[in-house]
Amino acid sequence: MLKKTNLIFALLLMVMCLITGLMFLNRATKSKTDLNIIDGKVICKNKKYSTSIKGGKFYYLEFELENNPEKLAIGYISESQANNDLTFDKIEIGRNYKFFIDKSFPNSDGTNYGIDYIENNNKIVFSKNHKTELFFSALLILTSGISIFFVIKKLNKTTTKSAFKK
Repeated sequence: MLKKTNLIFALLLMVMCLITGLMFLNRATKSKTDLNIIDGKVICKNKKYSTSIKGGKFYYLEFELENNPEKLAIGYISESQANNDLTFDKIEIGRNYKFFIDKSFPNSDGTNYGIDYIENNNKIVFSKNHKTELFFSALLILTSGISIFFVIKKLNKTTTKSAFKK
């Protein structure tokens, strides 16, 4: 009975991994028409970081727009990645920009980290690289799919064996 419970738990875990992989794939393959557009004048820009619960740092470029209550940000894994991105220098205070925001990103403390594109006069100033999301989505979908197959196969063997024991 315990073995069957463990297999069912493993199956649920693999299904959750599959769903997460599909979510990453969905985020990585969105077109501009699927994104929210926020058009506004940049009134402030900052390079910032926040500390996670475990003590790690999350770096981001933050933009405040006139007449927009939420701040918009581009997140980075490392400080050097945030410092080496030229987007911060390309965005000028006082100019109007179109920010294309991924609706699936949640807001955190009044900041939205879902910027996919930034345009100025129909020229792309920033475009998010989705290669990492595509890689992880493919990896999660592939490994969870294979794992689900083997767990179901093992679960069927366990169920068949217990049926013969009675």
